[in-house]
Amino acid sequence: MDSQARAFLDAIALVKGPSLATLPPPEAREIFSGLTNLFLPETDMAEVRDHCSPGGILFRIYRPLGAPEGPLPTVLYLHGGGWVMGNVGTHDTLCRHLANAGQVMVASVDYRLSPEHSFPGPLEDCQEVLHHLVEEAISFGVDTERVAVAGDSAGGNLSAALTIKNRDEQGPSIKAQLLIYPVIDAQCATESYDAYAIDHGLSKDEMLYFWQSYLGDIDGVHPLASPNQTLDLAGLPSARVITAEYDILRDEGEAYAEQLKAAGVSVELERYDGLIHGFFHFAGMMGRGREAVEKEGQWLGEQLRG
Repeated sequence: MDSQARAFLDAIALVKGPSLATLPPPEAREIFSGLTNLFLPETDMAEVRDHCSPGGILFRIYRPLGAPEGPLPTVLYLHGGGWVMGNVGTHDTLCRHLANAGQVMVASVDYRLSPEHSFPGPLEDCQEVLHHLVEEAISFGVDTERVAVAGDSAGGNLSAALTIKNRDEQGPSIKAQLLIYPVIDAQCATESYDAYAIDHGLSKDEMLYFWQSYLGDIDGVHPLASPNQTLDLAGLPSARVITAEYDILRDEGEAYAEQLKAAGVSVELERYDGLIHGFFHFAGMMGRGREAVEKEGQWLGEQLRG
């Protein structure tokens, strides 16, 4: 295991706090939002501004330093946190670095959280912001022919599901999707779940709790909840899927990449060996996480300009 990833896990073990799965959602959210010392440092932007969709969904737009005037390639970013935690604030510095690395505009969505708002509410919030950005492209400075979606963990799930829903409903053009150790399968029954169920950051018990919170009364085999259950993945945007070696979500992310590839979708898959779940978001603690944010930001820029 990467030495900084091991140090991160050791630090968590020393705190000996309760599992997030045992805490009331407001308390879990407060803890998650307080981990700013683990996130990337703030970096300057040309502009950062908050907006609201017609339905009242907050989203934050980041315009990169050095960007030319006029419409920019745009990435809709959907944050992680198990659908229960996270907001535009917890992923603020990550979005700043992605925008500058790729010279793209990033729109980070503050979708409603579960269990108060279960499936499909968060997904519909993300779809609403996507439509609003495209419909008001001139005022936001969005190049509507160069739009991507990206997200980490639960945000990776929402990104994957959004591309499927958007294709089926003939929504705005999405050119690429970046899925960062995405949650894909509600069954939670892969070999990586067995191997890394405890003591590797995200635990199996926590993931089961997150799924229960998100699904509410629906079955986990719904294809927009578990994207791997979608019968036809053809025609989806080109994808890059990144996974971490010591992550319970590793196998389902890699299996989904193979499903996409089998359906004729252009796919890049990269496993970050030695790393754990959260290395992208907690890149303030892991140098290879910082390198990954830079690399994936550049990939988004290349896809949207290619």
